[in-house]
Amino acid sequence: LNGNDIWSYIPQYFIPDDNETDKIEFLKKCYITDLCHIVPKGCGGIDPICKTLGIQKKDWENFRSAIAKKYLEKEIEEVNPNFIILHGAASRGFFENELEVPFEDIENFGRLKICKGNMDGKKILSIPHLKGQLKNEFWNSSHQDKIRQTIQNYLKENS
Repeated sequence: LNGNDIWSYIPQYFIPDDNETDKIEFLKKCYITDLCHIVPKGCGGIDPICKTLGIQKKDWENFRSAIAKKYLEKEIEEVNPNFIILHGAASRGFFENELEVPFEDIENFGRLKICKGNMDGKKILSIPHLKGQLKNEFWNSSHQDKIRQTIQNYLKENS
């Protein structure tokens, strides 16, 4: 696993031990989404995506939502994960508004928070986005130990 991509970054916070096998096994039990797996190469945020595609923000949001509405529930059903990890506030908003999943805050870190939910018996953990400004502002902040402990406590209580 490359130490600077999401597939390594999530296990850094979700797995108590630094064991490569445990990390891979954990990831096999998860469904991780930020709603749309289709983005132009090298674009992490909405502004660069829209600039690259030559579209407005609302066009991107409509496209992302349409893709999620069409495929997301079926993907989750097929994967049948132990945990669903929502990557970013847009994912949580989609689950709340479109799929009517209620969320409860586990921990607040200023304007950013970690939340939990449940959809048809599947446990959901909503985390702030792991790229760009939020990666630097939240994940690489002085709260790293508290973030890690909050996530690991949730997983332990819900395993």
